[in-house]
Amino acid sequence: MNLMKNKRLFPDVLSTGGTEAESFDAISSRLINRTLVTAAILAVPVVAASVLRVLEIGWKPIMALHIMLLLVLWSTVLGRGRCSYGMRVFVLLSILFVVAMAEFWSFGSASTGTSFLLLAMIYATILLGTGWGVAMAVACCLSCAVFGFLVHFGHMTYATVDFNQYVISDTLWIGITVDVLLFTGISVICLGLMRNSLITTMQALSTRTSELEKANARLLRGIEEREYMEETLRESEEKHKTLVENIPGVVWTSDENGNTSFISSALERVYGYTPEEIYEKGHDLWFGRIHADDIERVQKAFEAVLKESVPLDVEYRIRRKDGEWIWLSDRSFGAYVKNGVKYADGIFYDITKRKKAEEAQKIGEQRLALAHEVAGMGMFDWNIVQDRAVCNERYFGLFGLEPRGHMLSQEDWLAMVYPGDRERAQKEVTGTLTGKAPYDTEYRVVWPDKSVKWIQSKASVFYDDEGIAYRMIGAMTDITSRKQAEVTIRESEERFRHLSEAAFEGIAFTDKGILVDANDAFVKMYGCSLEELKGAPVMELVVPEHRALVTENIRSNYGGRYEHRGLRKDGNSIDLEVHGRSVMYRGRSMRLTAIRDITERKQAQERLVDYQERLRSLASELSLTEEHERRTMAGYLHDGPCQQLAVCLLKMETLRSSLEAAGQEPIAEVCTMIHQTVQDLRDLTFDLSPPTLYLVGLEAAIEELLKEELRDKHKISYQFKPAHVSKLLGDDLRALVFQSVRELLNNIVKYAQAEKVTVSTCREGHSIKVAVEDDGIGFDISTIGSNVSKTGGYGLFNMKERLTYIGGQLEVWSDLTQGSRFVITVPLEEEEHLV
Repeated sequence: MNLMKNKRLFPDVLSTGGTEAESFDAISSRLINRTLVTAAILAVPVVAASVLRVLEIGWKPIMALHIMLLLVLWSTVLGRGRCSYGMRVFVLLSILFVVAMAEFWSFGSASTGTSFLLLAMIYATILLGTGWGVAMAVACCLSCAVFGFLVHFGHMTYATVDFNQYVISDTLWIGITVDVLLFTGISVICLGLMRNSLITTMQALSTRTSELEKANARLLRGIEEREYMEETLRESEEKHKTLVENIPGVVWTSDENGNTSFISSALERVYGYTPEEIYEKGHDLWFGRIHADDIERVQKAFEAVLKESVPLDVEYRIRRKDGEWIWLSDRSFGAYVKNGVKYADGIFYDITKRKKAEEAQKIGEQRLALAHEVAGMGMFDWNIVQDRAVCNERYFGLFGLEPRGHMLSQEDWLAMVYPGDRERAQKEVTGTLTGKAPYDTEYRVVWPDKSVKWIQSKASVFYDDEGIAYRMIGAMTDITSRKQAEVTIRESEERFRHLSEAAFEGIAFTDKGILVDANDAFVKMYGCSLEELKGAPVMELVVPEHRALVTENIRSNYGGRYEHRGLRKDGNSIDLEVHGRSVMYRGRSMRLTAIRDITERKQAQERLVDYQERLRSLASELSLTEEHERRTMAGYLHDGPCQQLAVCLLKMETLRSSLEAAGQEPIAEVCTMIHQTVQDLRDLTFDLSPPTLYLVGLEAAIEELLKEELRDKHKISYQFKPAHVSKLLGDDLRALVFQSVRELLNNIVKYAQAEKVTVSTCREGHSIKVAVEDDGIGFDISTIGSNVSKTGGYGLFNMKERLTYIGGQLEVWSDLTQGSRFVITVPLEEEEHLV
């Protein structure tokens, strides 16, 4: 056995005693000395027993003393704290030795042999281990068996010790001698084995010494590393302190009683209170300000972290010092004990913005879900790793199924896809997952009733840090009606193509300003072939000055009619009437443009405008000529017949006064007729050209007209507001304005059934305005210019034409219940037109 196993019996024997190993001789000497000391200790009770026996005290007190000494030895070993398993065996064998001594004193030499064999067993157990101790016990049994055989079957006599005479027989001495020799041999063998064990032990100690030297070197390096780590720790603590003070969150430490022992200065920014206020009244300033709906949950969470060391992760509302409610996210990873008190460290963040964003997002998601429900869209969220998709009820409805739980696999989905589209649909999904391409596809599905529907599906794919797809979220909708419409559109396009070829108008399809297709009429208008037109920008077919107009109409998708000039291949321009709008053509949204060559019509319109200008000029010249003739005729009547008749009337009055009374009556009748004729000629002269207009002015002539025509003849009241602008107008403009006012007043008398008329004049810039208003029944201004002149409509049209020719205008407002208002405007600088 290796003595290292028995080191616990004699730790000071096998100990190195220092950093260097002792020599083998020193250890052997120490071991032998310890053996002799042990033997001496064991001999003490034997000597004491012999002395007491000589003193005739008796063997029982001797045995009692022996046992007492062994118990003292036992207590001493225990008291020094070196009581190991081997020592317990040693003391037990010592007790057995006491029993052997008792046998020796009682029964003779057999007990003596047994005692020495027990000593050998003790040494073997102490020095070599339990295995050798068991071997010695077996040897002891064999020795006793041999001794018993010699006694009972041999010639050896069993002798005893006479307690009174102290005579020991020869047999006893022979037994003692045999036992001593046996014990000596066993001891020599044990010491030899012990020496070999010690050599092995020394080699192990040498190896251990080398290991200790290496460990010492490592220890020195560890000390240096520890000093470096302590320095690093101090720097880390400084950085930690700086970090704690500057991170967005608030770091805290609290004990099991709710008292705060540390809280970072960021608290004031987040919560409004200072750390000192929290240290003083932390419990009230914290738990007392948590929202009533959250307080119970928060208290339970804090109790769990401090009493059960359960990690804390809680979100709650709390009211700041200024009264504002904020959201906090509070976390702690458990409690620890320091100086007998439980503490917990944690950190909380202000998550108010996040909560508001989450609330807004939640509302948005609800609105989105509602929109999807209203729009009839199916939603799916596919966990690619687990191959499970969460779907809404509408998703199943798109496949003609009743909701059957909301989990589907890719295999379930493929089983519902139309067989002819299944392979393509699978490839598109795989391509999206591996190539990170957007997922937007259309495919057919087969319903349980064998009907075929079209589905459009769009989805977004999410990838992890390694670029592997792990989630796909998408929406799908039923596009069967659209597909059917597309078929209908294609058929319609074919029919449209045939019709467009037979149409006289030019028809073209453009996509983002590029010509895609056109009919024969369009091609002929521009004098080139269809191949030359396809792919050409439409702006090349428009004259430069009209390109901005055409570009804006295409950009805004203007759907009304407009005109522009087109550019033919030969460089000539043509006038075109254009009408465009967006249509579906060949599966895409394009702009359909229908054009008509209006060159001849535009030329006819130009000729017509020229004719109209000439007519206006002739009408104006005719009106002026008429006015000149009126004025001439009025002057002739006033200066000729009127004067002559006046002279005749004077002569007839003279003649009548010279006649007798009987002859005066016929002359009086003639005078009356002449007087009436003169009055009629004066009225005719005023109607043709009132003298006041040229002698006094426009405003005086208008006021005279109002008095005589409205008030005196027709009993219509009037109000005149002159601005004294007569001198600003020439004779021709004055006559034109007067005629217009007189015609308006005549229409009011004939048709308006008015009770009051208001006329006013004013100057605005380089124009003179005359306004005529009445409180009559009004009229429909849409009849102006028609052949029906019941309400003066055709006369107003002529009036407008005359005023337009000189650069003026006639504005008309009328209400069927509120009367009418007319405003005549003539320019001051346009008098030369009438000359």
